[in-house]
Amino acid sequence: MDGNVTRDIEEAVQRALAAGGIQGTVTVTGRTMSLRSGGAPVEIDALYLIEQWPLLPDDLRERKAADVAARLVDAQRAAKTGVPAPGA
Repeated sequence: MDGNVTRDIEEAVQRALAAGGIQGTVTVTGRTMSLRSGGAPVEIDALYLIEQWPLLPDDLRERKAADVAARLVDAQRAAKTGVPAPGA
């Protein structure tokens, strides 16, 4: 995957998290996206987003980034409470 695409995805998801009041670092490695935001990092499978990203118009990129940000937040909450995240 192109490094520019990776950075674009990371930045878009980080902006979506910040809009929801979540600060942290988002990284994409292979097909996995991780969030480091106090405590243990959480990871989700983000292959579908990574594959689609170059084909999406800007408005859909924002929406997809917000969806992935919500999944990361759900995973983070699940990790803190020990309750599985929805769809896990």
